[in-house]
Amino acid sequence: MTPVINEMQTAARLVRLSALNETDFRTEIIAGSGCHYNRADNTAVFGVWAPGKKIILNLAGRDYVMQFSGDFSVLVMENVTPGMLYYYSFPEKNFIPDIYSYYQPQGVQGASMVIDQDAYPWQTQKNGRQIPVSITKLHIGTATPAGTFKALQAELLTNKDFTVTDALEFLPLGCFPGRFGWGYDGGPNFISSVSENYGTPDELKALVDTARARGIKVGFDMQLNHYGPEGIWQEYYYPDYLARVSTEWGRKPNFADKFVRQFLLGKLKEFCLLYQPDYLRLDMSSRYGDDGFIQEICALLPDVSVILEDERETVPEAALAQWSFPAVHILQELRAGRRHNLQKFLEQILPDKRKVIFADSHDEQGNNLAAPLHDRFTPALTALTAGIAMHWYAFGYFHFFCDYQDDRQLVSVTAEKCGALRHYPDTLWPRMTGLQAYFRQYGQAQEFFAFLHALWHKEREKAQEWINNNPQLPAICRAYNQTIFALANIANQTVPPDYPDFIYTLKKLRKENNWMYGADIYYNTDNERKILHVSSVNRETKKTVRLNCALDGSADVQISEE
Repeated sequence: MTPVINEMQTAARLVRLSALNETDFRTEIIAGSGCHYNRADNTAVFGVWAPGKKIILNLAGRDYVMQFSGDFSVLVMENVTPGMLYYYSFPEKNFIPDIYSYYQPQGVQGASMVIDQDAYPWQTQKNGRQIPVSITKLHIGTATPAGTFKALQAELLTNKDFTVTDALEFLPLGCFPGRFGWGYDGGPNFISSVSENYGTPDELKALVDTARARGIKVGFDMQLNHYGPEGIWQEYYYPDYLARVSTEWGRKPNFADKFVRQFLLGKLKEFCLLYQPDYLRLDMSSRYGDDGFIQEICALLPDVSVILEDERETVPEAALAQWSFPAVHILQELRAGRRHNLQKFLEQILPDKRKVIFADSHDEQGNNLAAPLHDRFTPALTALTAGIAMHWYAFGYFHFFCDYQDDRQLVSVTAEKCGALRHYPDTLWPRMTGLQAYFRQYGQAQEFFAFLHALWHKEREKAQEWINNNPQLPAICRAYNQTIFALANIANQTVPPDYPDFIYTLKKLRKENNWMYGADIYYNTDNERKILHVSSVNRETKKTVRLNCALDGSADVQISEE
């Protein structure tokens, strides 16, 4: 049946909206913004907070003029079924997704979907405020070969790795640009929507339900401090949504604006009501620029624990805990054989009950090529903490990956991230910029992601076959692939805690115009020769420079045309 407007319910809703006062705004953001489907009568309320805008709703291919009152536009529609697609037309632009939507099946640039949020039959109940003791952090897209909520739910039932953890924490789950990525580039763009790359809203609920049934707490990593490079529709709704200043990673929400602040708080609360996490980890909360916002989040969510990522050493009183940056840096030093801060770690950091202690995370592995991969000594130290111990769940080296539509955005975002990572001695970002552009040029971005998947899940023959079957790729890419394959083969080696000969170094060649570079590193922990192999290629002339350098000082330079 064709959707039709329910004039009476629409009029009644407009009367209520016209009497809305400021204190009710947060409630109305939750109850009135987005698409709220009622399964009892197959109606749906479409609400948009966009002051002064004349808006047209396109539902299932037909246009309907929305009614306007008190800065809200609203329509109550009959004959609506879950799965219908919709979008809005504003005076400035004809196709705009719903930033309040629960699901974006076509991604950040596509139409929104009507979702029945009452369809999932919860089997467990959230039992008040839970405090994690130990955390296993993972990325949904790489934790299983399929990279979905459903696949991880099945793993929880069979994988013994998850029987010893107290809590699972997921990298951001919101809708983000492209087919794969870390998730942080989604941010507050679609704060209530889960990524279509991982599954549906009901599949996320089933994953949380299964974890809770097994006695495992669930934490969500929430990135609220900046907007990603694609899918920023907020300024069409309200011109002051975005601040005039940016973070290192992109433009930030205008936390100083009371309406923006209430919108973020309201939708964050709704997200927690829908998916029932036990705790939230607020990504780089120091970039909010206002500790009052953290206090408001904690007050708004009394049954949800809040963990902060913050460079400052003092933990705001309202939060449960925060990540310890000094701890991870000391543990990285220990891996490299430097023990001068070990006493500080044992005497000052381990006893702190309000710190999350970890040896690895997505940042340590993905941003810092100079860091050793894995060992058993430093994770064992984290388990001694009086606070919260965290373990990073990844096989091999966890590389940065993304899938932006525009390579210029990739280069721009990468440059910004490099600027933010100066405290790392070497960084993977410049190499990944050129490599991802190459793979997109050859139409193989998805294949490269599949290749990394094969390595992460120890499918070595499949990964080697991928390398062998792609001779058309530029030499630098093949060298890079061989490097990653070599690293993956040693990723699970057990390294003695004293690291007598442990060396893992990247020497970077200069980058000019069309030149890009990469490196192969071969090493072991014995007294054998360590070899550093570096390749640099000019994308126009195809001229390749190779440098083979033993760490005893000898070197062999080759120049070739390919």
